[in-house]
Amino acid sequence: LLRWLAFRVMFGTGMSKLGANASLCWRQLTCTTTHYETQPIPNAMAWFMHHLPLPLHKAECALTLFVEVPAPFLMLVPLRNVRLIGGLLPTFLMACIVLTGSYAYINWITLVPFLACLDDAFLGRWACPAATATEARCADAGWAASAPASVGRPLPWLGGWGDLVPRYSPVGPELLAGRPPSAPLAFAQRAATLLACLGLSAMVAVKSAAPLRELASPSPWLQYYDDYFFVNAYGVFGFINQKRIGVALEYTHDGFSWFPLDFPAVPGSPDRMPAYITPYHYRADWQVWIETTASMEGNPAAIWEFHGLPDFIRVLVAKVLAGDTQAAS
Repeated sequence: LLRWLAFRVMFGTGMSKLGANASLCWRQLTCTTTHYETQPIPNAMAWFMHHLPLPLHKAECALTLFVEVPAPFLMLVPLRNVRLIGGLLPTFLMACIVLTGSYAYINWITLVPFLACLDDAFLGRWACPAATATEARCADAGWAASAPASVGRPLPWLGGWGDLVPRYSPVGPELLAGRPPSAPLAFAQRAATLLACLGLSAMVAVKSAAPLRELASPSPWLQYYDDYFFVNAYGVFGFINQKRIGVALEYTHDGFSWFPLDFPAVPGSPDRMPAYITPYHYRADWQVWIETTASMEGNPAAIWEFHGLPDFIRVLVAKVLAGDTQAAS
């Protein structure tokens, strides 16, 4: 299930970049020439990435599309080495995003399903350490007697359930005592596990039909949710902004001398180094980007003079004037 979730996350993200509503720069492989400047909260590394030569920007976009469109299918292949590559590629992409942008904890959460593509043999002993020698003997005997633990099988979660049998069932004491488990009991447990997995797989397959149709459509939505939020489709950054629109706030004590009131994370004064805040999150700074750069692409900056400031800016300014220290910080 985690591998299926990882596939939907990456494939949906890639398809949202190729749909009719996506930015043309994805097909031209030039999106990163502006992305590092117009992303929500750039960090110091983004400045260096922005100044890379054009061929490297094209290579970045091509690699991103490869990792997000064809590569996710590697996660579903029942071959260990192929599955490992399918898990390592998006992990590398998430690491690059963490280094070049500040997206709070989003990328860290996205990494979790990719771990289902890796196994203990790849991660090493530290991934599942045995606390005592007794547990180590149980593991060595139990894992061999239970279902294969490789997640590269067509039913990847079957191995995981099989691994739990020696530790949490009557089979475990028999293994510790050096006796083989009872054949009828082991067969009944395996059959029950298999039936449960097949039923769950069938339900997931049925619920996945609508999200997959949406992902394969000419202009997929960025997000698609079923009625129970059980099997969904995801997409992000299909549209890349070409320019950045900011908010400049100033304050005065005497009505003559004005001083800038910078947000702590979004770019402000040009002499201030970009902030690196991940995995933390500045909600107001993020909202500034949503209400300006993300919402006003192609519109003149003077649109605010007609419609007025966004509501959240009005509330923020009112709190600052009222002496709210949390708002001012």
